[in-house]
This record gives sequence, structure tokens and C-alpha cells, in this order.
Amino acid sequence: MKTFLYIIAFLFVGIAGASTVTLTGSCSNLIASNVGRYINFTLSNSGNGPASDMFLTTNLHGLYSYNISTLKTLNPNQEYIFRFPIKNQNVYKGTYGFGVLVSYAQGTQRFSVSFPCLVSYINSTKSLLVTNASTQGSQINVSVANPAPYPLNATVYFINPQGLLNPEMIRMEISKDGAYRFDSVINQSMLSPSETIDIGIITSYIHDNVSYSSLNLISFSSSPNASHTQSPIFYTGILIAAIIIFLILLIIISIIRNMKHQKKVPSG
Repeated sequence: MKTFLYIIAFLFVGIAGASTVTLTGSCSNLIASNVGRYINFTLSNSGNGPASDMFLTTNLHGLYSYNISTLKTLNPNQEYIFRFPIKNQNVYKGTYGFGVLVSYAQGTQRFSVSFPCLVSYINSTKSLLVTNASTQGSQINVSVANPAPYPLNATVYFINPQGLLNPEMIRMEISKDGAYRFDSVINQSMLSPSETIDIGIITSYIHDNVSYSSLNLISFSSSPNASHTQSPIFYTGILIAAIIIFLILLIIISIIRNMKHQKKVPSG
């Protein structure tokens, strides 16, 4: 019986010891001048396990940057600042959309997360376009309204793990006082059941040699029975549960056999 209890305790310690990675990202929002033009992106890990073999790519429209960076390990309660230089010779003043896609390993499995933000060059600008988004089933419905007294050519793109949305970017021409609507389909097979994620929607345009961008965030929850690939922790939990049930059955069978044996032994 003691051996059984030791085994159970060991298995539960293994479950409790499973580590988690919780990443948070933020970027500098103002590039003050032509001197030292770069974007700082800060990534921190508030989980209790390390993120390893990190691979970062930037998602920019209108700015050209060295868009790949790597980091071997980001430990718990650690942060790291990545610097992405801007290489455009001529950059319009104003605000741009910016996103960082992060791929990392946790144990034997890889995960992807994305972080959207806005950055401004020389000075910030306020977009005239009004973007609204909602979810319906496996779709994101996007509407962009133009209250300006002149037409605008705009680009809408999503900041999300690659392959999650189709399309991930769309260009549009919106007449004055007009609107443009489109849908993007979400690939739920990339999500766990009932998982909730935030998706960044950036709307950008250039007018009179000035850049304008806005950022919207929308939350999407996958269905409880979404098709997906389970993590190794999930299968480990099933295996541990099966072992526990098997050991309990062995104990019960052993107790029953002992009781039957005691009944067969004649008294004093």
C-alpha cells in the first residue's frame, strides 16, 4: 500500500511540475528623428518555465526593417529588448502599424503568438478611417468607413500567427463618405478547444505624404469541439490517469483476494 501511495504522489508531482510560458510584448511608440531610426520591442516571460529557440519576425507595412531576430532562451521573470532598425531611405512622417510574430519552443512543442502595436515617425497622426470588426462563427467581419470628403486607398491587415486567417491582408479603395466590408475566415484547427485569442487589426493609408494607421483588437473564442492537435501534456495526463486507474484496480483485486483467503482459514 505504501508503494502505491508513493507512486501516486510521484505522478501528481510530475503533473504539478509542468511549466507554463506567458509572454508579454510591447514596442516603443515614437521614432523621434532620422538619427538612429529603429523600433524597440520588449518581450517578457511571466510564466514559471523557459521559452527556448525563439524566432521573431516583424510585420510592417510602409516601413522596411531587418525583420528577423532570434533568442536562445527567455527565462521566467526575464525580459529582453529587441531592436529593429528601419532601412527606408525616405519615410513619410506619421503613424504606422507594427506587429511582431513570435515562435518559441516549450518542451517538445512549438507555439506562436503575435503582438500588434503602433509606431510613429517624427510625429503621430490620427486616422480618419473608422474600422469596426465582429465575429460570426469562424469569420471576422470587418467594415471600414471613410468620413473624409475625399477618397482613400487603404490597407487592412491582421496581426496574428501565420496561417490563422484567410485573407490576412486586403487593399481597398473607399470613396468619400463610403465604406468597404469584407470577411476573413479563421482556421480553428490551429486553436485549442474554447481557446480565446486577441487579434490585431491595423488599417493604414497615405494621404498628402503623411502616414495614418489605427489599431483595433478583437477577441475570438474557438468552439469547444474544435479540431486541433493536442499538446504532449494532454496525452501525458491521459496516460497518468490510466496508470492510476490500473493501480487502483490492482489494489482492489488484491484486497478482495486477501478477504477471500481469510474466510477460508479456519478459526482457532
